[in-house]
Amino acid sequence: MHEDLQTIELRPAAEWRRVVYYADFGAGITIGIIAWLNLVGVGQKWKDFVGLIFFVLPIICLNILVQTSRIQIEIGGIRRRRWLQWDFWPWDLFASGTLKRPSNSDFLDPSRPLGFRRLNLEFLAEEERIPLIKRIDSLWQISEVPKAEFIEIYEANALRTRFDEQGILHRRWIQKPLLIPWSEITQIECQRFDHSRRDFVRIRIAFKSRLNPLAFRYDSCSNPEQFVQLLKSYVPVAKWFIIGIEEQKSLAEVDYLLNKIKKDEKDCRSNRHIAWSFLGIPILIRWEQNPIRWNIDRWLLIFGFSVIITGCFVQAFFWALRLAGNFKNRIAKLESRRAELLAENSTALGESL
Repeated sequence: MHEDLQTIELRPAAEWRRVVYYADFGAGITIGIIAWLNLVGVGQKWKDFVGLIFFVLPIICLNILVQTSRIQIEIGGIRRRRWLQWDFWPWDLFASGTLKRPSNSDFLDPSRPLGFRRLNLEFLAEEERIPLIKRIDSLWQISEVPKAEFIEIYEANALRTRFDEQGILHRRWIQKPLLIPWSEITQIECQRFDHSRRDFVRIRIAFKSRLNPLAFRYDSCSNPEQFVQLLKSYVPVAKWFIIGIEEQKSLAEVDYLLNKIKKDEKDCRSNRHIAWSFLGIPILIRWEQNPIRWNIDRWLLIFGFSVIITGCFVQAFFWALRLAGNFKNRIAKLESRRAELLAENSTALGESL
């Protein structure tokens, strides 16, 4: 990957910078309108000023984070700037087997100071991120996982679930702890980034009885590889459904992911409409006079202000959700993979006949 260059500097993808521009535009209009309201004697002066501080401060932090973030690819490793501070991730570290990998583009080093333990490359443009991930994959080593006799999962600093040879001891908030034998499990859905991984992104355990399924994410337990290893020692392979997020081997995996992503996209669009409920905030802010007695000019002023500001920030929020989900590209890739698998199955069926 660019072996002829000693240092390559990468910035966040243009889509992420666009989110910042929407927020900046909304903040600029907000400041202008509030200043104008105070000039014409309608504003609340100090209240508006204090409110602006809390309103603008997060946007300034967002600008600093996105606009100053850099990734430098060097001969010795990856240098990352975050919050105006640089740290270094040598190539040998990726080959040491000590790093954790919550996602395909996210790396975790527990030995580093809090706030600098994660190296997340998801914000890079795809054409820049994929070659870098391939370079890391060529070095990546997985450490040996010792066998565990039991696994305990905590929630809110309280023991929630324990897995051992007797079964699953699940402590519900109000009711007594419930011991579920291993034979009650009907299926384990295990989502991984690819089939070569031994950990999971999300795991869901379904039971024969009317018990609600148990679901856990990567960060639910301290050692996901150990957790999967323990489950495999008690649950037969026939009850496992492995889902590769980045690489799928069956049509069932593709259909499962397509349904999930389309549902997430639908929820994202619903959240965008819900965000317009903030239109009523300016009325609450300026409740010093009964809104029923407002004249038409005041109603237009308040709602004009509200629509412009809310529109800008809803659009920025929606862009952020879409980028985080990456729905369009993921659906296109899954549809393409589905077509490939269908073609392979048709070819295999034709050869067998």
